[in-house]
Amino acid sequence: MHVALARKWRPKVFEDLVGQEAVAKTLEHAIEAGRIAPAYLLTGPRGVGKTSTARMLARALNCEKGPTVQPCGVCASCREILARGDSLDVLEMDGASNRKIEHARELIETVRYAPQRDRFRIAIIDEVHMFTNEAFNALLKTLEEPPAHTKFILASTELHKIPPTIVSRCQRFSFRALTVKEITAQLQKVAKAEKISATPGALRLLATAAEGSLRDGLSLLDQAATLSGGAVDEARCAEILALVDRELLEGMYSAVASGDRAAAIAHLDRLVESGADPKHVLKEFTALLRRLLLVAAGGAAEAADEDRERVTVLAKAMPYENLLRAVSLALEAGDLTRRVEDAALTIQMLVLRLAELPRLRGIEEALSGLPPARQGGPTPPPPPAAPPRSGPRIVSLVPVEPEREDPSASAAAGPAGGDPLERFHDLLGARRMVTAAQVSLAASIRVEGDDLVLRFGIDRAAAKEALEDIAAKKVLTEAARESFGRPMRIVLKTGPPADGDLGNAAREVPRATIARERASSRAESDPMVRSAMELFHGELTEIKEEE
Repeated sequence: MHVALARKWRPKVFEDLVGQEAVAKTLEHAIEAGRIAPAYLLTGPRGVGKTSTARMLARALNCEKGPTVQPCGVCASCREILARGDSLDVLEMDGASNRKIEHARELIETVRYAPQRDRFRIAIIDEVHMFTNEAFNALLKTLEEPPAHTKFILASTELHKIPPTIVSRCQRFSFRALTVKEITAQLQKVAKAEKISATPGALRLLATAAEGSLRDGLSLLDQAATLSGGAVDEARCAEILALVDRELLEGMYSAVASGDRAAAIAHLDRLVESGADPKHVLKEFTALLRRLLLVAAGGAAEAADEDRERVTVLAKAMPYENLLRAVSLALEAGDLTRRVEDAALTIQMLVLRLAELPRLRGIEEALSGLPPARQGGPTPPPPPAAPPRSGPRIVSLVPVEPEREDPSASAAAGPAGGDPLERFHDLLGARRMVTAAQVSLAASIRVEGDDLVLRFGIDRAAAKEALEDIAAKKVLTEAARESFGRPMRIVLKTGPPADGDLGNAAREVPRATIARERASSRAESDPMVRSAMELFHGELTEIKEEE
């Protein structure tokens, strides 16, 4: 008769506990010292040995040679507790199906009587958190001061549901979830003993799918051995576990990391068409992102030696900050799938949102108005802030110092044989898009000696006025010097509109703008102003009409 591996390999002594060494040592020392508590509370995730520990403790206390940490295994008490679980003096109760107050009262009435054969009457209550409040209240007094011959052992996977008054009356032992490495080692031991041929990769898949539960890992190994006829490989395990295709999953991640929306959606469609549950795809994708995030953060890759290099390469495909955002978005999508019916739509939206991460710009770049910085090159400094314009405008003559030619800037401007005006527009577009857009509104741009003259129609006077700003003027001057290979003076002039319709332009342009343009024209044609500009090598920047 076949016995399930999870039952057959249930630990029989404390040293058989896997991953719970602290619990085992504490109980062994307590038994050896005779410090046996009236009540114990064993808490932790499923399948890590809580019920097995409760039975081992009962066996150690009621063995004919006990209390002892090494029960004989041959006496009636040992055989009944571990082999059949029907000992006369060890009562096992399932808290999920016996949760009402009448069940608690019946248990209390039973443990009042002395044991029929063994040393102690022991009550094991599994999933005790399922008790009602009334049942807990009925148990409370007996749990605090039980008869000398009675011991309680409570087990639960949800400690937070047990009243603090119950917890405080017990010695609590916390069981932890097992690591993949620990479960893999135990599965390998069991497979060798049971003569099951299993590859290391297959055992690692089963251990990962067990999610910290050794019992689940043994059940999966039993199922895989039955399906494959005793030869367990990765393909059979993937079939049993309904695992998502790893190549498609990593291909979807690679497409997301490069910002390729179409490829990412194509990989997702292939995963869904292959029969994978969208919720399971999301779970596996989140696990992949988490693993890559930990590697990017400097942690060790949770993978086999042959896969560690591949995982490291995948982690480098996306910046750490984007991986951090990706995991956060994936967790949000996981919460959303529990509230909506269409899980496929949820993961599609997640993939499309993640594909936009490579296009995100830093807040500093967005505020500076500069184009995104190119990888491998320095980020250009932001232009100086324009001075506030409050109060009346005044006439000012700003000295223009001749600037020395920067050889490195000239070299960066492009080939010497290119069109200087084209290079001028390209430099403006790379450094300040707003200024480049305003220059493009000029009716004509021509070179007159060392002057670069930009002439705007009267209907484009607003663009000319914006370019007279000190910061914009500096950008224009630097771009012109680098494009033409020598210092150039920027001259902004106003002419007729592009369509020649002065009447229509005059109606569309604000009256204040027309007044400023007229004042500028009169100032530039004034002999005294022109003499002052030539004497001080300056240019006209601000105009004010005298009242």
